[in-house]
Amino acid sequence: ARVVIFLDQGRQSLAQHRRENPDLLFADLPSRSSLEKAADGSKFEMAEFVDESSLYLAVLLFQG
Repeated sequence: ARVVIFLDQGRQSLAQHRRENPDLLFADLPSRSSLEKAADGSKFEMAEFVDESSLYLAVLLFQG
């Protein structure tokens, strides 16, 4: 099993959506350290992480 968080336009597009749609709730994309902390003590391990202006990708793999 795996958990994939993907946004092909990165954090900048999320900020733009917040400005254009203030009535909608947008959660922040997790940082690498917050994902590693969340995975700590579980059977998930960070396999890939990219946080660029034009791409956000986080992949956690189940190691069980």
